[in-house]
Amino acid sequence: MQHAADRIARTVRMRGLCIAECDGRQAELPTTEACQATPERVIVTIFTDGERILLERRPEAGIWGGLLAPPEGTPEAFAPGLGLSPGVKGSAARTEAHLHPTSG
Repeated sequence: MQHAADRIARTVRMRGLCIAECDGRQAELPTTEACQATPERVIVTIFTDGERILLERRPEAGIWGGLLAPPEGTPEAFAPGLGLSPGVKGSAARTEAHLHPTSG
């Protein structure tokens, strides 16, 4: 299977101007940039009586400004102030604006 850069270099009328072909580097190009690591955040859903959940209002700035959302942080950070013992019942991974459950 031919590399795209190799096919292009062979079809271009000015072949001698292709630096990658002259250097024998067509298969190396184009290069891909390294992906940035996706930032990870933890949200905590606290069920207050088995039916209601604790929410906090987001800061006014930004696209989600002023909306109610589960608090962000670790379960250990919230548990002492609420008199709760932390436990994880499930988790979800977020990619872009989508939640993907990872366990139940």
